[in-house]
Amino acid sequence: MDPAAEWARSSTRVVGTTRQGDTMTQTPPEQPGQQYGPPFPDQPYQQSGQPHPYPDQPYPYPDQPYPYPDQPYPHSGQPYQYSGQQYPYHAPPETFRPFRPAKTLAVAAAALAGLVTAAELAEMAVAWYSGGQLRDAAADGVAPSDVLTPYDIIGLPLLGLLVAVWVVTALWLTQARTNAGVLNPHARHARSPVWAWLGWVVPVVSLWFPFQFVRDVRLATAAEQHRHSSVVGWWWAMWLGYAATSQIGGRIVAGTEPNVGLAGALGPIETVNAAFAVVALVLYLRIIQQITEDQNAVARGRPIPAP
Repeated sequence: MDPAAEWARSSTRVVGTTRQGDTMTQTPPEQPGQQYGPPFPDQPYQQSGQPHPYPDQPYPYPDQPYPYPDQPYPHSGQPYQYSGQQYPYHAPPETFRPFRPAKTLAVAAAALAGLVTAAELAEMAVAWYSGGQLRDAAADGVAPSDVLTPYDIIGLPLLGLLVAVWVVTALWLTQARTNAGVLNPHARHARSPVWAWLGWVVPVVSLWFPFQFVRDVRLATAAEQHRHSSVVGWWWAMWLGYAATSQIGGRIVAGTEPNVGLAGALGPIETVNAAFAVVALVLYLRIIQQITEDQNAVARGRPIPAP
């Protein structure tokens, strides 16, 4: 029979079997006389679901998914990652957070705290004069809320500064808490990170939540010479004194009833308030410095002392 006719009548031809016993087929060659058979005689023909035939070689097409998802990629004994990950390394867990130095936020928080303290000193300077104005007005039957004094004028920008220092301090504490978790994952924290923001403004718990938050962040990476320091406790005591005297001074100038004796107390109250603010600022700056230095030292390799 003519070989050309023989070739034309044939559509497929059995050429061999794989090692698993599966029959393989191949279409006829385009020209009569070409030999049938696998293109790589030394290697079995690959079908979907069979293992990769070259275990000692890396997968040669990094931009394409591994074509045998039902079988593990045999190189190095690790599975080929074909959902956007690079072989052979698994992607890091989503909860991983790197250490980011918080020095910029620490400097901003310290600077704003200094501005608030300066404003408190300015209020103290005018409080004695403003108290005299309120006392004279009260003697004439005029309520303090109806009198505009220099104390009131300084108090307006002070309110904006307090909001700014709250935001920046919360940002710094959040980053410092994150760093503490990265550097010392086993450290105990009494409060969750959200209280870096809410601890200062939620009634009642604002009396101790911020203290606990700062204390735990500091202790997480504190050096041995800082672990038993009472600086956080003294700072918080000064802060509570500052907050209490600020409330008293605000109530005096916002009073709706004339009171000569109460109006005259504005100067002494603001003097005590400024003293609390200055001492609290000094201690707060020390705390910021210790937390920043300790976290940077641990990040550079300094061991964390045992609790």
